[in-house]
Amino acid sequence: MREHLVGYLLNAVEPDEHRQVEETLAADDSLRRDLKVLQWSLKPLAADQDHHEPPMGLAQRCCQFVYSRTEVMPVALSPAGTIGGTVNRRRWSWLDLSVAAAVAIAAAVLLVPAIYQSNAHSRLLACQNNLKDIGYATASYSDRHDGYYPAAQPGDPVGRWAPMLASQGYLQQADRAMVCPSSPLADRKFHVLSDAELDRMVHSESPKELAAALETLSGSYGETLGYTDGEKVYRLHRKENRPGFVVFSDLPSEHAGNSDNHGRKGQNVLYGDGHVQYLSTAITPSGDNIFLNRNGVIGPGVDADDSVIANASYRAQQ
Repeated sequence: MREHLVGYLLNAVEPDEHRQVEETLAADDSLRRDLKVLQWSLKPLAADQDHHEPPMGLAQRCCQFVYSRTEVMPVALSPAGTIGGTVNRRRWSWLDLSVAAAVAIAAAVLLVPAIYQSNAHSRLLACQNNLKDIGYATASYSDRHDGYYPAAQPGDPVGRWAPMLASQGYLQQADRAMVCPSSPLADRKFHVLSDAELDRMVHSESPKELAAALETLSGSYGETLGYTDGEKVYRLHRKENRPGFVVFSDLPSEHAGNSDNHGRKGQNVLYGDGHVQYLSTAITPSGDNIFLNRNGVIGPGVDADDSVIANASYRAQQ
């Protein structure tokens, strides 16, 4: 079963093998200890999920080194080895172990980062699909509400759009669609509050309960705030199908930094025309910072073309 542990950790085994590993882990203390060692050993690889080509000739040099050791102990070419002319089928020589170690190292260098990258890419695509589902739901909502996006009432947390879409039936499987698979929230139990649940918390006498609810009110994603017009009146954005205007995105980290959803390496954004794009910074191709308005402040846009995504706990304008 140990040969499946690396694949199990990387979600790279077949469903039946995955099930067998879990069943064995539940009954085998030593296997669980091995799993913890592997988790600790592989953790540094998760920090770098970019694609890197292996050095030229790495596999060839590895094999050449292994075969060069046959000059020291040529008899060890056989996994069984020989002792006094007889075959010992229960013992492996040091060279057998070195060959196995070389193969394991080569696999780690060449395969493990690639598998991590593949898994990270899959999570990125799943996150983009979530935003597309949210976009479809929002478009349906706006079609029935004079073109306006779902938005909080003055004084409410801006993340209220999530309970609105879920409670009114615009977003199916909202608990899943609101969570980016690579976000910290993916490791927690998440439930989209209903309008009634949120109202109860807003008017409750438990600030701690409300603060905890607001922290994850809209899951992993945020909707653009409104904007202030030339007369300093707060306005809500409407659906105009603009390809360069950001409507939703992964939530920003603290101080309007890159989203925690993707290790602060970037964020997915949903534009007004429905397409989703991954940005490595908070700056769109048109030069708009999606986490700050044009005055460099976390708050409503300075005009109808200024889109700003804020955390769910940010309060809408009074």
